[in-house]
Amino acid sequence: METYYKNKDGQRYMKKTLESGQTWWSVERGTDEFYVIGGRPTEPVELIKQECYVFDLDGTLFNNIGREHLMPRNPSHTENWTEWNRACHLDTVIEHVAVIARSLSKAGYELRYVTSRCEDGISETLEALMTAGLPVGYVHMRKINDNRCHTVVKLDEFREISKTHDVIAAFEDRDDNINTLTDAGYKMIKVAL
Repeated sequence: METYYKNKDGQRYMKKTLESGQTWWSVERGTDEFYVIGGRPTEPVELIKQECYVFDLDGTLFNNIGREHLMPRNPSHTENWTEWNRACHLDTVIEHVAVIARSLSKAGYELRYVTSRCEDGISETLEALMTAGLPVGYVHMRKINDNRCHTVVKLDEFREISKTHDVIAAFEDRDDNINTLTDAGYKMIKVAL
C-alpha cells in the first residue's frame, strides 16, 4: 500500500508498506518520480489524503432481486448470509449507477466499494465486479462473525477509509445508512432503481 506525505515546504514523500509489514520511504525528485531513502524522513511530515468516491453494492450497483429467495430467516448472524453472499452472480448491474462509477474512475478518482456482505463471499464479489466491468477499487466487507447492525458496520468502514482518504461523496440505496453516514458528516447520494 502506498501513502503520500508532505513536509511544511511541500516536499512530497511516499511510504510503501509491503504485505510483510516492511516499509520503504521515498522522496519525490521530479514529477511523480520517487527515490528510496530508506528510513522515515527526519523532518515532520503530514499525510496527504487522496480523494475517493464510495459505492455500496447491493441495491446500489447491483440489483439482487435474483437471489431474494436466499435471504435468511434469521438475518442477525453472518453465518446465515453465506449462501446469499456467494450467490451474487445472480445479480444484475444497475447500469445508470455503473456508468457513474466508470466515469469517475476514468476522470482519475479512486473508487472504494463498501458493503455489509460478509468476507466469506469476497471471491464471488470480486468476480461480480469484474464481470460487470466496474473499475478496480478496494472492497470493504464485514468481517466474519461481525453480527453488528449494518449501519454500524458501514460507519466503521467509512471511518477506516477516512484515515487515508477524503470521501468526496458516497452512493447508497438504504435510508438508514444514508441517515447514519450523513449524521457523521459524509455527503451521500441516494440511489433508486
